[in-house]
Amino acid sequence: MELEVFDGWTIDRRLSQLRKIDENDKILFLDFDSDLGQAIFEKKILTEQLEILRQENELRKGKKDGKYLFVQDYELDETKSEIEIVNKVIEKLERELKWIIKK
Repeated sequence: MELEVFDGWTIDRRLSQLRKIDENDKILFLDFDSDLGQAIFEKKILTEQLEILRQENELRKGKKDGKYLFVQDYELDETKSEIEIVNKVIEKLERELKWIIKK
């Protein structure tokens, strides 16, 4: 059984851990319930939601006077903004994790 990978993190649901190899070939282990683990899963959920919204938009597109009808631009933009915010949190927590490991 192949493990799922998201954003460079291997998701091991059996062990409730995320794993990633850093630039120094060290393996980083992260519990699901850690702050960083929760942020990664939040980004994963938002990314999946964004893809669903994009697919729904493609199915609902209709043209009238050169403009699309039923396109959920607001929801798409809001989800993209949420992903950007979560991504900044992830980057901060990953930097802190690497700093702790270097000690």
